[in-house]
Amino acid sequence: MMSRRKAQLAVPAEVAGPPESPPRPRRVRHECRLDWYSDKCSISDRQHAAGLRFRRDWLIGAAPPRLVGRYAARLPPRPDLSDGQLAARQRAARAAARLGPDLLRVVIDVCCFDAWAAERLPKLRDALTCLADHYGMPKA
Repeated sequence: MMSRRKAQLAVPAEVAGPPESPPRPRRVRHECRLDWYSDKCSISDRQHAAGLRFRRDWLIGAAPPRLVGRYAARLPPRPDLSDGQLAARQRAARAAARLGPDLLRVVIDVCCFDAWAAERLPKLRDALTCLADHYGMPKA
């Protein structure tokens, strides 16, 4: 009686099929809700780019300052936020002022906190179009 391992090796190559390749890392298709809405054609590419730009500014501006211990000589104290973080906060604040409170709530929920737009999808489209105009993105 043949062992199971020998029986597997005895299968001809035509029947067994091609040798298995090593597993590939999975590609992340939807990093955020905007990617999902773009993939389902619920928002345009222009709206998607505007939402990602707002999301980037929001996340950079909201990031806490870095705390790193160093064994070097102490330098004079620096401000808590870097120049890049301050600039991102200012860009996000200008965009928020352009949107107004009603549209801003939808954009922050979907773009920054990954909430579903659900029945607010028409408002999200309007807000992202307004953001794209604010950022000066070309119309397709």
